[in-house]
Amino acid sequence: MRLNGLFHRLPLAAIICLGMALPAMAQTKVKVAYLLGSHFDLLFVAKDKGMFEKNGLDVALTNMNKPSDHPAALISGSMDIGYASPLAILQANQNGLDLVALGAVARETPDHPDVGVVARKGSGITSPQDLAGKKVAVSGINSNMHLMLIYWLKQKGVDTSKMQFVEVPMANGADALRGGSIDAMAIIEPFLTKATAGGAGELLANYIAQVEPGALMGVWTTTRQWAEKNRDTVKKFNASMVEALKYVEQHPEVIAEVEKKYNGFVSSSAPSFILDFKPVDFNIWITVGKAGGALKNPPNPDTLAFQ
Repeated sequence: MRLNGLFHRLPLAAIICLGMALPAMAQTKVKVAYLLGSHFDLLFVAKDKGMFEKNGLDVALTNMNKPSDHPAALISGSMDIGYASPLAILQANQNGLDLVALGAVARETPDHPDVGVVARKGSGITSPQDLAGKKVAVSGINSNMHLMLIYWLKQKGVDTSKMQFVEVPMANGADALRGGSIDAMAIIEPFLTKATAGGAGELLANYIAQVEPGALMGVWTTTRQWAEKNRDTVKKFNASMVEALKYVEQHPEVIAEVEKKYNGFVSSSAPSFILDFKPVDFNIWITVGKAGGALKNPPNPDTLAFQ
């Protein structure tokens, strides 16, 4: 019996049910951790606009909003791919964790600055020197934003030993400034815009862009072992991010759409999405890490990129 003859004799409802019973194309499950912030807009676009699905990936996103938790999640296998600042991946490898970088997340450029230090409105802080003796919040002690802030302040002649640094989640930055529990905070978009547009604070400086225009702000990372075993998945993940970037270039309005959905607030400007990186991009972070005491024996940056 010919198959098309069979279909001709089946009622429409039966044909629909048969079609629903056919197995869908197998998709590779991938667990990806991210942070709140506009640096992850391309990830959100790739998820919501079907780039991952088209490339055969079933990506489950998890908001793991403490960057220091990402390496442990990768090592334990609870996450497959996560985020690491350049400083964090350098520290992880220095401490014996064999993590590799898959691709860049974003860069901090002067024309699209995404990170800044915001002073509490009415604090009288109008220059870096005014931060001396003040309480300044960061999302993580010894994080890339914290140590780069210290590096920038020392360049400006500020005695950072007289400052008090405390941890405050990015999402709580505006409230902490408004409530007066902190004098200033190093903060990233879209929470920077939330703090300034809402009247809680005033932008003092886009300090990372001042120190290193075009600074690499983060990479997608995983263990070398997982990357070696899942080369095809890595290629598909990176291809999906490239497609998401092209989509954003053609449909810039999608940034506001995904930021509102995932971050709950829309930033005033998107970061510079440049997906490639070179070993030299880690040099400034090695300098900053050594100056801040976080790096003593950093790995060779040439070993970090997964090939």
